[in-house]
Amino acid sequence: MKYTTIFIAFLFLSCARYSPFGESTLEIHAYNPATGEPIAGVHCKLYELEIKLSNNKIDSTLVFEGYTDQVTGKTQYTFLPKANKPGHTFDYVVVFDYDNMQLQPGNYQGLFVPNSVSVYFQQPIEYIPIKIAPTLNYIYHRENTNCLGSNDSMRYKVKFPHTIGDDFSTWVPGASLDYYYLGCADIYSQVISAPQDSVYWEIEVTRNGNTSIIRDSMLLDPTKVQDTIKIYY
Repeated sequence: MKYTTIFIAFLFLSCARYSPFGESTLEIHAYNPATGEPIAGVHCKLYELEIKLSNNKIDSTLVFEGYTDQVTGKTQYTFLPKANKPGHTFDYVVVFDYDNMQLQPGNYQGLFVPNSVSVYFQQPIEYIPIKIAPTLNYIYHRENTNCLGSNDSMRYKVKFPHTIGDDFSTWVPGASLDYYYLGCADIYSQVISAPQDSVYWEIEVTRNGNTSIIRDSMLLDPTKVQDTIKIYY
């Protein structure tokens, strides 16, 4: 009886095939990162790849197939992934198809649109963001709207958190303390084409020897022929 119990326990352990991390949820979220608007119609397929180490043969099994929805821009699948076992390893890959996305007419830029992503299912939720934004044209208008004379000076820095990063740029027109916009400036930039984003700016203004900081922000609008970032001081 003792030996039978040991044999059954050994058999059970040797056949255990499921991940030690337990059940996991694959969550795919397609959206415009500047606005949070959901994007429907991203086609997602989750494949299980069983690799047989004796001959490196790979068997592929479709585990899940779905589309991101109109309300949330998400699709989800919860299951118990398989764990490696002697002579076999299991990998999981998500493959994407963007041909049936539901987007308003216009031009778009993929900020993160992978063809495939490997998933390891070592946590309760494996989250994959799909980031797509409309492209637009914008300019900078830098204007001293309260000019006191030629000794006025200004410099500024900006950040685009969803497309470039959450750090401010170096000072414009230059990093050196010798570079400023001087006097009664009224300057337009060239047209810049970029994906939609919020823009934050910080302006350092000096008048009559007094320095102040101005902070502002806006969401760039892709419905306009040309939007304007107004650096007014």
